[in-house]
Amino acid sequence: MANSFDTPCWRSLQQDEVAALCGNDVDVSDVLAAALAPGDGTVNPLLVTKRLLELASSVQVLENCEVVGMEVQQGAVKTVRTTQGDLPCDVVINCDRVAPDAIARLANVTLPTVPVEHLFAVTQPTEKCSKMPALIDHDQSLYIHRSSSNSKGAGLMIGGYDSNPVVYTAATLPNFLNDTYKPLSGTVPQRFESIRQAALKRMPWLTDMSVVLGSTLQQHTPDGSYLVGEVPEVKNFFVATGFNSSEVAFAGGAANALAEWIRDKLAPMDLWACDPRRFHISCTSNKEWVQTRGLDAYRLRYAVGYPNVEPSSGPVIRTSPLYEKLKQNGAVWGTKAGWARPNLYNPPNDVPFEHITTRSGVAVFDQSSFAKFMLEGPDAEKVMSYLCSNDVTKIGGTVYTQMLNKRGGIEADLSVNRISENQYYIVTGTAFGTHDWHWIQHNIPAGSNVKMTDITYEYSTIAVMGPHSRALLNKIVNKEDDISNTGLPYMNHKVIHIANSDIIALRMTFVGELGYELHVPWKDAPRVYDAICEAGKEFKLINAGYKAIDSLHYEKAYRVWTYDLTPDHTPLEAGMPWAVKFKSNTPFLGRERLEEQRKHGLRRKFVTLSLNDDNNGVGLNGWETIYRDGKKAGYLTLAGYGHFVKKHIGVGYVSMQQEESGVMDKGYLERGSYEVEVAGERRPATLHMLPLYDPANEKVRS
Repeated sequence: MANSFDTPCWRSLQQDEVAALCGNDVDVSDVLAAALAPGDGTVNPLLVTKRLLELASSVQVLENCEVVGMEVQQGAVKTVRTTQGDLPCDVVINCDRVAPDAIARLANVTLPTVPVEHLFAVTQPTEKCSKMPALIDHDQSLYIHRSSSNSKGAGLMIGGYDSNPVVYTAATLPNFLNDTYKPLSGTVPQRFESIRQAALKRMPWLTDMSVVLGSTLQQHTPDGSYLVGEVPEVKNFFVATGFNSSEVAFAGGAANALAEWIRDKLAPMDLWACDPRRFHISCTSNKEWVQTRGLDAYRLRYAVGYPNVEPSSGPVIRTSPLYEKLKQNGAVWGTKAGWARPNLYNPPNDVPFEHITTRSGVAVFDQSSFAKFMLEGPDAEKVMSYLCSNDVTKIGGTVYTQMLNKRGGIEADLSVNRISENQYYIVTGTAFGTHDWHWIQHNIPAGSNVKMTDITYEYSTIAVMGPHSRALLNKIVNKEDDISNTGLPYMNHKVIHIANSDIIALRMTFVGELGYELHVPWKDAPRVYDAICEAGKEFKLINAGYKAIDSLHYEKAYRVWTYDLTPDHTPLEAGMPWAVKFKSNTPFLGRERLEEQRKHGLRRKFVTLSLNDDNNGVGLNGWETIYRDGKKAGYLTLAGYGHFVKKHIGVGYVSMQQEESGVMDKGYLERGSYEVEVAGERRPATLHMLPLYDPANEKVRS
């Protein structure tokens, strides 16, 4: 990943190089290889903070000043109440590292942070290891680095992430006003023993050293990433917290991003990984879920992050109305945004089987976790036409569209269904409900007469996909419900009836086959599912899960927001000019930027690549570097194996070299020869301008 961005932050080391760097003071006899970060280092955070305050001459600092309340008016904080008086404000930034959630609650904001006690030891000053870089042993969850130095030398700070961490409560939360660390006396806590033993293994001479045991507080989040940005509950309330022990490392970048965000009223780049809106309120308000996941993030701080591994701890918060039925049918569960979702089903199913059966027969997918909104009112068309880059004016139309920011970057990727003249049914991804709700609400033009309602729990989504999907559904829909190509064309919707239920049927797909998304009233979903399964016996219907959806969509090069589509990319760069209403004179958010790009041309573009050695070596997982004619040209945003086309497939962006003149077009892309770096090895790849499967979209329109 670092290689893709020309960031020389890591260098691989062989065993002899590791030994040379660490010297005789460190036992590395069992180390086979390592990675070196040449630019890494350590600083004293208190001294850095004091120096920054000295440089910030225009900033007023109130010390020993407790925040005791906040006054919220019209959805925004207007006053911060403190022990030194009230402070009027337009913007609040919560940067607290001790109790950020308590401060947030003063404004009715919920933050998913867990205050964990982190133990460490500091040795007496020593001349040993004077040239040793900071050492991290991921296998032992151990770190050792130089601490502050004096005339007698520098001591070593030794710590790690133990498997049985302690959570601070309101009663046990220490006072960190004057220092960020607290010395501990008495017996060494048992949970530090594994870290102590790991340190002694690396440096046996530490047994003769005098050490002081200490603790500090670290705020950890449920997914191990941090919280930087505007919260969804209150306007102009920003946070920069939950840094999972990396406050100093990320402080400069986080502060700069926040400053630009507040100034421009727009995030300066794609910050989804740390955006507070990535969490749903059902998760952030569930203390058990937050604490369980947060403690796991602490324990796994130094663990290897393997691809496609999902967290399994914490309670199941959100379930489909089909949950019990799918469990009985052998669902293997994954989780997203608090939802339990079927990743695949037990044998005889596996992902290749579910994939191939969807291509050749018919499969049913439970996608009830989609976030769903209803926007309605006299100004509904005007508002949606302004927010959406595609044309959403057709009543009965199902439109795939993006919502853009003023820079043309993609802020939302969703389907919009115009139910009636004044009513739009909006469907977006499971994890994006909070973000997209917030984006829409904050960008509705002032004075517009519309209201939006979250109806996620009013409709379940049952997707019937595959060449036999229409034949199956024709067995159970009412006779007057015409779901043929004439009665329900591709990218349209209508109300149909199955098992005495009124269903909004969307003729669309994310797997690249003839199919129907059935949006079923929540309480009716089990009955409708049973009817589908009973009729499906004739067609050998199978249940299929999200892992099959992943592999199926790779073959169609369908884009995914936060990976292929982000605020850093425009629809034109993403290869989707067809999703922009250029032929209309209707103004929409981001149009000016897209018109500029269309006039001046592009310098990067979304592409599909497949490895030439289809079944040899390590597969693709995403973030691999793309080479064009031997030079770095971009990276893969998503990748996986296409079980029908039998190829390793990756999608991503190819960029022109800075020294190259002109613009990117089809000829430029096709003239190049391509490689993808996989596990340090460059492997030849083929560029595809169209999807590998059904490039003419004949099957989805059939």
